[in-house]
This record gives sequence, C-alpha cells and structure tokens, in this order.
Amino acid sequence: MITLTREPIDLTAVTDSVRSDASGAVVLFLGTVREWTDGRRTLALDYDAHAPMAQAKLEQLEAEAREK
Repeated sequence: MITLTREPIDLTAVTDSVRSDASGAVVLFLGTVREWTDGRRTLALDYDAHAPMAQAKLEQLEAEAREK
C-alpha cells in the first residue's frame, strides 16, 4: 500500500488497513524531530517531492520487499 498525502497521517487507520490474521506483525516507523540541533532550534520542517517520481520509487521498493 503506497499513498502520498499532504494531510497528517492517521497511524491507527494505516495500521488497520494492513492488519491481517495471516500476518504475524505490523511494523511502523515513526520519526520525530529533535528540538535542538547543534545549538539551533528546529522551528519547522518543509517536505517537497516530485509526486510521480516518489510514487514510482515507493512502488518499486514495495515490490522488492514483497519478493523477499
């Protein structure tokens, strides 16, 4: 399941969408941002992506993971 979004990610909805009795686990990586880096306060993060390229790469990674 690959989805690009500009909206906040609902972790419960994501987990529920992939949970299955046939699977033994669901693993999510949740990254957080440190408040300070090298004495400088983090005020904001901006993300930018070329959506078609990002979608294609994520689909490629998903396919590779499913082969394993």
